[in-house]
Amino acid sequence: MPPFLVPGLSEQEASDICMNRCRAMCCRGPLLLELGPDEVEDFLANGERLQVKVKANRGVNNGA
Repeated sequence: MPPFLVPGLSEQEASDICMNRCRAMCCRGPLLLELGPDEVEDFLANGERLQVKVKANRGVNNGA
């Protein structure tokens, strides 16, 4: 069973939560986002607050 599932939660139940309730798409794997310079700090802070591993690479125009 994938390590991100809550103990006791079946894959079917987890899939239902992800696809029909949450819809954040994190269950699909890593996402690549293009952030503007003013969004990077908030994005990293939200990742830390949610205890989600976030990696930001500096992009064009000081975005990520």
